[in-house]
Amino acid sequence: SEECPASSTRSPNIGITAQNGSQVAAVVLIGSTVHGDVNVTTGPGSAGSQVSVSQYYWYSGVWVEYYRYCGVWLEYFRYSGVWVEYYLYSGWSIIGNEHSVFSIAAEYKEFIVKAYETVEEYNSLPGDYTFLNERYVDLLMIQKHREVKERQQELCSKGQKLQKVLNSRDGDEYQRTSTHQLFSPDGRGCVPQAVLLQGNSGSGKSFTVQKILLDWASGSLYPDQFDFVFHLKCKELNEEEDTSLEKHLLSCGIKPEHVTEVLRSPGRLLFLIDGFDELRLQNTPRPHFAIALLQRKKLPQCFLLVTTRSTATPALRRLLRSQHRFVEILGFSEKGVEEYFQKFFKDEKEALSRRALECVKTNQNLFTACFIPVFLLDHLHVPQTKDPKRS
Repeated sequence: SEECPASSTRSPNIGITAQNGSQVAAVVLIGSTVHGDVNVTTGPGSAGSQVSVSQYYWYSGVWVEYYRYCGVWLEYFRYSGVWVEYYLYSGWSIIGNEHSVFSIAAEYKEFIVKAYETVEEYNSLPGDYTFLNERYVDLLMIQKHREVKERQQELCSKGQKLQKVLNSRDGDEYQRTSTHQLFSPDGRGCVPQAVLLQGNSGSGKSFTVQKILLDWASGSLYPDQFDFVFHLKCKELNEEEDTSLEKHLLSCGIKPEHVTEVLRSPGRLLFLIDGFDELRLQNTPRPHFAIALLQRKKLPQCFLLVTTRSTATPALRRLLRSQHRFVEILGFSEKGVEEYFQKFFKDEKEALSRRALECVKTNQNLFTACFIPVFLLDHLHVPQTKDPKRS
């Protein structure tokens, strides 16, 4: 089990009672660590409630409680259906009821983790799945706008030559970035309100969006920036008869009675608009809420990440009414290809992944395709044999 910082002082036995009509407002334990179960008795003869307590510790003048949730230590836990947190002077104080942003977000994150933690691989059988974290490899993403001759160089290169070209893009000169840095301040300290994530077909845009959602829900990405992150698939939005945002949130797992509370703080919301190039902009009965978000006519304080192919980038930039950060996905880097082979053959001997990669490198066209995520998935996700020359 993982450990988190805690005091080693032995915890005392404490009994607290309250008369009828009274409340216990605070339980203050100085320099103590609590493990196991805490019995809370609400009245004579009551069976009490069980509170699962992991650990908490003294930090900067406050008590910080840690609880294992979705693989991440978070500073809250569930007690009698309510999310609570420990504060000095307030004890086990209820910070919100079932309709609070805190409890709504926690329930929504559970929904997201279950929906996005697995992926179906190419040619997988019904019922077969793989955990996203076991397959995902960071892609080569840059912020620099490349010249036409640089793009032509990438298109005309194959095999080992393409590998060298992409290696030259993997550095500070081309401002390589990552999902953790998409909404980080720029050189002037300004945080972009919108990020335009461009990439060719099969470059891994949607795969990246899925990873962002999973990491956020697991607590490892943007934990202090966004209360809610929503995935808007443009291809599916075209089929929705009701084009209102409120209606769409219901399909995302938000309960009807929680919609108003979720939208109360738009500056804490991030919308991932995936596949703008597939969004129908014309011949619609009424403008879609996704367009209103882009034009800042709805929730102007919210944050946006929009994925698109380069062919639709000009139309997208005309719609965006706020300053935005441009990021382009180039696919896998050399290290990314190697890491993917290692993850795919993780159940085999390590030498097998190296031998398989060396075998692929002998075929220039096949090795070229490996830098495009969707093609690499197709090439490897076939029935395997112990002989890498046949896999």
